[in-house]
Amino acid sequence: MAQPPGTFDLTYCEDEDRRIIQGADNIWTLAFDTGFGADWSGFACRSSVRRSFKDEDSNVLATVTCTILDPGPTQRIVQFHIPNSESDGISEDSGVWDAEIYNGSLVYRIVAGKWQLFRQVTE
Repeated sequence: MAQPPGTFDLTYCEDEDRRIIQGADNIWTLAFDTGFGADWSGFACRSSVRRSFKDEDSNVLATVTCTILDPGPTQRIVQFHIPNSESDGISEDSGVWDAEIYNGSLVYRIVAGKWQLFRQVTE
């Protein structure tokens, strides 16, 4: 059984909303330092973009592909990707998103925040 990543504070992106550019590939990377506990070897990542929280509205607007590029032990790097085929269909102006790492029954939310849509002009 994989070791949990340790006790850590959830990273909020309140100060820097993630901008989703409609109709484009959206890629961003976040690095998590050693304060996030043991390395993340054996863990996978999942994420989604919603209009509001799941309890209020379960409609997923886009699935975010997240990949743990470097699982540790000194730093964990996660890349998030919303392909243009997903971002093209988003019509809401803003919402919420989060990401979790998981391994079997172990699930840890590592980041949460808001997003804002930048509508496309060119098609």
